[in-house]
Amino acid sequence: FISLTTGTTRFVDRTYYRDMMQRCNEEGIRLLQIFEDEWLNKSKIIKDKCKYTLGLTESTKTIYARNCYVEEITKPQKRDFLNKNHIQGNDAAQILLGLWYKVEDEEYLVAVMTLCKPRIFMGMKNSLYDYELSRFATCINYSVIGAFSKIFAYFKKHYEWNKLVTYADRRLSNGNLYLKNGFINDH
Repeated sequence: FISLTTGTTRFVDRTYYRDMMQRCNEEGIRLLQIFEDEWLNKSKIIKDKCKYTLGLTESTKTIYARNCYVEEITKPQKRDFLNKNHIQGNDAAQILLGLWYKVEDEEYLVAVMTLCKPRIFMGMKNSLYDYELSRFATCINYSVIGAFSKIFAYFKKHYEWNKLVTYADRRLSNGNLYLKNGFINDH
């Protein structure tokens, strides 16, 4: 079930959308909540997310992370990739990791993960975590199997850290990717 929220929606209680999601979860319904501006300005990303969630990926090209390599990328590479492939677009992260797929003599950036020092908001304090996983995205219209775990393994091997935090936008994700990779749902 997909809910599209327009700017002309009647006034609702501040917990209306959270409560709607909870009711859907209780009924076993996967709800995607999309804002009107996202539909208008990021429609390719939204449509790709909907196709993936609904299992309509037969036209999606599959790439296996085992056939790729990880390396740090530049700020312009990160900016361009995230603006094309992540609903929130670019970020200000300091650690920029890319997954590259090589075909003959061409190399393609197929996934990006960014990490930064924790931002102070939502009740979090800098001292609790070493890093915040800020963004993860794969190319739209591609299924990059194992991309998250391969890039995350690179980060764990090459950076010193004890605790890491990230967030799942529950409007579009249930956070299972994080749980499958060793994260614990704190709240």
